[in-house]
Amino acid sequence: RARLGGEAVALILEAMAPDGYAGKIRLILAVKANGELSAVRVTEHKETPGLGDYIDPKKDRNKNRPWISQFNDVGFEKIPFAEFKVKKDGGRIDQMSGATISPRAVTNATRRALEWAVARRDKLFALPSGESYKDTAFNTENTETQRTQR
Repeated sequence: RARLGGEAVALILEAMAPDGYAGKIRLILAVKANGELSAVRVTEHKETPGLGDYIDPKKDRNKNRPWISQFNDVGFEKIPFAEFKVKKDGGRIDQMSGATISPRAVTNATRRALEWAVARRDKLFALPSGESYKDTAFNTENTETQRTQR
Protein backbone atom coordinates (compact mmCIF):
# COMPACT_ATOMS: atom_id res chain seq x y z
CA ARG A 1 0.00 0.00 0.00
CA ALA A 2 1.05 3.55 -0.62
CA ARG A 3 1.06 5.60 2.56
CA LEU A 4 0.88 9.30 3.32
CA GLY A 5 1.59 10.36 6.89
CA GLY A 6 1.40 6.72 7.97
CA GLU A 7 -2.08 6.26 6.52
CA ALA A 8 -2.74 3.87 3.62
CA VAL A 9 -4.02 5.98 0.72
CA ALA A 10 -3.70 3.58 -2.22
CA LEU A 11 -3.30 -0.09 -3.06
CA ILE A 12 -0.75 -1.09 -5.65
CA LEU A 13 -1.90 -4.15 -7.60
CA GLU A 14 -0.40 -6.26 -10.33
CA ALA A 15 -2.81 -7.58 -12.93
CA MET A 16 -2.54 -9.52 -16.15
CA ALA A 17 -4.63 -9.54 -19.29
CA PRO A 18 -4.19 -12.99 -20.83
CA ASP A 19 -5.92 -12.04 -24.06
CA GLY A 20 -3.79 -9.35 -25.67
CA TYR A 21 -3.39 -9.57 -29.44
CA ALA A 22 0.18 -10.86 -29.10
CA GLY A 23 -0.12 -12.52 -25.69
CA LYS A 24 -0.20 -11.50 -22.06
CA ILE A 25 -0.28 -7.85 -21.04
CA ARG A 26 0.98 -7.12 -17.54
CA LEU A 27 -0.39 -4.14 -15.64
CA ILE A 28 0.13 -2.25 -12.43
CA LEU A 29 -2.79 -0.37 -10.92
CA ALA A 30 -3.08 2.10 -8.06
CA VAL A 31 -6.49 2.01 -6.34
CA LYS A 32 -7.33 4.86 -3.97
CA ALA A 33 -9.06 4.39 -0.61
CA ASN A 34 -12.31 5.71 -2.12
CA GLY A 35 -12.32 2.84 -4.66
CA GLU A 36 -11.24 4.91 -7.66
CA LEU A 37 -8.25 4.10 -9.78
CA SER A 38 -5.43 6.56 -9.38
CA ALA A 39 -3.67 5.26 -12.48
CA VAL A 40 -3.01 2.16 -14.59
CA ARG A 41 0.21 1.40 -16.43
CA VAL A 42 1.30 -1.40 -18.73
CA THR A 43 4.51 -2.96 -17.43
CA GLU A 44 4.99 -5.62 -20.11
CA HIS A 45 3.45 -6.46 -23.48
CA LYS A 46 4.23 -7.77 -26.95
CA GLU A 47 1.55 -5.87 -28.84
CA THR A 48 2.07 -4.86 -32.47
CA PRO A 49 4.34 -1.80 -32.81
CA GLY A 50 2.45 1.13 -34.29
CA LEU A 51 -0.94 -0.53 -33.83
CA GLY A 52 -1.87 -2.02 -30.45
CA ASP A 53 1.16 -0.83 -28.54
CA TYR A 54 -0.50 2.53 -27.83
CA ILE A 55 -1.68 0.93 -24.57
CA ASP A 56 1.82 1.84 -23.33
CA PRO A 57 2.09 5.63 -22.82
CA LYS A 58 5.72 5.56 -23.99
CA LYS A 59 4.49 4.25 -27.36
CA ASP A 60 1.28 6.28 -27.61
CA ARG A 61 1.54 9.07 -30.19
CA ASN A 62 -0.72 11.27 -28.07
CA LYS A 63 1.82 12.47 -25.52
CA ASN A 64 -0.54 15.05 -23.97
CA ARG A 65 -3.26 12.52 -23.13
CA PRO A 66 -2.14 8.93 -23.67
CA TRP A 67 -4.90 6.36 -24.11
CA ILE A 68 -4.23 4.72 -20.74
CA SER A 69 -4.75 8.02 -18.89
CA GLN A 70 -8.53 7.70 -19.33
CA PHE A 71 -8.42 5.31 -16.35
CA ASN A 72 -6.99 8.03 -14.07
CA ASP A 73 -9.35 8.96 -11.22
CA VAL A 74 -12.09 6.61 -12.47
CA GLY A 75 -14.15 4.17 -10.44
CA PHE A 76 -17.47 2.38 -10.72
CA GLU A 77 -19.32 5.50 -9.53
CA LYS A 78 -18.07 7.42 -12.59
CA ILE A 79 -18.23 4.51 -15.02
CA PRO A 80 -20.65 1.80 -13.86
CA PHE A 81 -19.34 -1.76 -13.93
CA ALA A 82 -21.60 -2.71 -16.88
CA GLU A 83 -20.18 0.19 -18.93
CA PHE A 84 -16.53 -0.38 -17.95
CA LYS A 85 -15.60 -1.80 -21.35
CA VAL A 86 -14.46 -0.46 -24.70
CA LYS A 87 -16.97 1.49 -26.79
CA LYS A 88 -16.97 -1.17 -29.50
CA ASP A 89 -18.42 -3.55 -26.89
CA GLY A 90 -21.04 -1.02 -25.75
CA GLY A 91 -18.94 0.59 -23.02
CA ARG A 92 -17.48 4.01 -22.32
CA ILE A 93 -13.74 3.39 -22.74
CA ASP A 94 -12.26 4.75 -25.97
CA GLN A 95 -10.17 2.62 -28.29
CA MET A 96 -8.44 3.44 -31.56
CA SER A 97 -10.07 2.28 -34.76
CA GLY A 98 -8.53 -0.92 -36.09
CA ALA A 99 -6.82 -1.78 -32.81
CA THR A 100 -9.47 -2.99 -30.37
CA ILE A 101 -8.05 -6.27 -29.03
CA SER A 102 -5.25 -4.71 -26.95
CA PRO A 103 -7.36 -2.00 -25.28
CA ARG A 104 -10.18 -4.49 -24.74
CA ALA A 105 -7.77 -6.80 -22.91
CA VAL A 106 -6.38 -3.95 -20.77
CA THR A 107 -9.85 -2.57 -20.01
CA ASN A 108 -11.27 -5.95 -19.02
CA ALA A 109 -8.28 -6.78 -16.80
CA THR A 110 -8.50 -3.33 -15.21
CA ARG A 111 -12.23 -3.73 -14.56
CA ARG A 112 -11.72 -7.17 -12.96
CA ALA A 113 -8.83 -5.95 -10.80
CA LEU A 114 -10.77 -2.89 -9.66
CA GLU A 115 -13.80 -5.05 -8.85
CA TRP A 116 -11.55 -7.37 -6.83
CA ALA A 117 -9.94 -4.49 -4.93
CA VAL A 118 -13.21 -2.71 -4.19
CA ALA A 119 -14.77 -5.93 -2.84
CA ARG A 120 -11.83 -6.37 -0.45
CA ARG A 121 -11.03 -2.70 0.14
CA ASP A 122 -11.65 -2.62 3.90
CA LYS A 123 -9.54 -5.72 4.52
CA LEU A 124 -6.74 -4.58 2.20
CA PHE A 125 -6.44 -1.10 3.66
CA ALA A 126 -6.51 -2.49 7.22
CA LEU A 127 -3.48 -4.76 6.74
CA PRO A 128 -0.51 -3.84 8.92
CA SER A 129 2.38 -2.12 7.18
CA GLY A 130 4.68 -4.60 5.48
CA GLU A 131 2.08 -7.36 5.11
CA SER A 132 0.93 -8.62 1.72
CA TYR A 133 -2.47 -10.03 0.88
CA LYS A 134 -2.70 -12.98 -1.46
CA ASP A 135 -6.02 -14.23 -2.74
CA THR A 136 -6.59 -16.83 -5.41
CA ALA A 137 -10.30 -15.95 -5.55
CA PHE A 138 -9.40 -13.35 -8.17
CA ASN A 139 -8.25 -16.19 -10.39
CA THR A 140 -11.32 -15.90 -12.65
CA GLU A 141 -11.77 -15.30 -16.35
CA ASN A 142 -8.31 -16.67 -17.11
CA THR A 143 -6.41 -14.21 -14.94
CA GLU A 144 -3.43 -14.90 -12.77
CA THR A 145 -3.48 -14.51 -9.02
CA GLN A 146 -3.28 -10.88 -7.99
CA ARG A 147 -1.52 -9.49 -4.96
CA THR A 148 -1.03 -6.18 -3.28
CA GLN A 149 2.47 -4.87 -2.85
CA ARG A 150 3.92 -3.89 0.49
